[in-house]
Amino acid sequence: NDVDIMIVTPAEDLTPVHRALSTPRYSSLNEVTFQDEKTGLFLDLIPVVDDAQRAAFDRASVAPIEGAKGIRVLSPEGLCLMLLREATYGDASRRGRRMVDLESLATDRDLDWAFLVPWVKRMEYREAYRDWKAEGKPPA
Repeated sequence: NDVDIMIVTPAEDLTPVHRALSTPRYSSLNEVTFQDEKTGLFLDLIPVVDDAQRAAFDRASVAPIEGAKGIRVLSPEGLCLMLLREATYGDASRRGRRMVDLESLATDRDLDWAFLVPWVKRMEYREAYRDWKAEGKPPA
């Protein structure tokens, strides 16, 4: 019921995004969450502020969207990295859901663990990584 939108701007300036969403169609719930009044869909803005987020964004692929420019979609590894980040530093009440999402992604046999493990170490996501139940997961 939501779309996470990574915002890559200088100095984490969300002003252009807020301006674009300042229409009757969207209501602002807080600085980083908007709701589409027509569909009820939530838009969560995620300012890219650290190296792990940049790495996830850089690894994203462009997906065609009918009637619009293509958008960047996170790879499974990029999404895992963001979920590990959220499970480590985010709202503790949402950690369980993040772990369920990670376990779902771990079923992808092509998941690039060689990309993930160095980021787990570098960003200190070890506890969330340790709690992540995944078959064949290498140690971090």
